[in-house]
Amino acid sequence: MQGWRKNMEDAFIAELEVPGFEHIALFGVFDGHGGGEVSKFVAAHFVEVFSKRKSLQEGKIGQALT
Repeated sequence: MQGWRKNMEDAFIAELEVPGFEHIALFGVFDGHGGGEVSKFVAAHFVEVFSKRKSLQEGKIGQALT
């Protein structure tokens, strides 16, 4: 079937507590779209970058995710 690949190119995060924000859990799946390098990079750095967002510090969780 066209579109199937031999390797999984997606990556994910499953954080029950975001550092500094124990009341926030964060789950995400990142699609590799033909290459896993970017999805793996995002999974490795997303929580760190998200937790430093000014809007998150202000309690604007939805804006911090945008």
